[in-house]
Amino acid sequence: MHLPLASRLNIVEKLSIITYADGSIEDSEVSVLYNLCSVLNIDTSFADQVLHNATQPVD
Repeated sequence: MHLPLASRLNIVEKLSIITYADGSIEDSEVSVLYNLCSVLNIDTSFADQVLHNATQPVD
């Protein structure tokens, strides 16, 4: 099965946000996200960007 890029990005985005739900991001969680990016053929910089954005305060 082939998922469209938008769907793959959405999966990584949602899981990245959930990763920060407890207020911290563990190295093991980042590793899992990077592995998922690899499986989904997405650059890990996307996960880095989403994680960075998730940790920023909302105005």
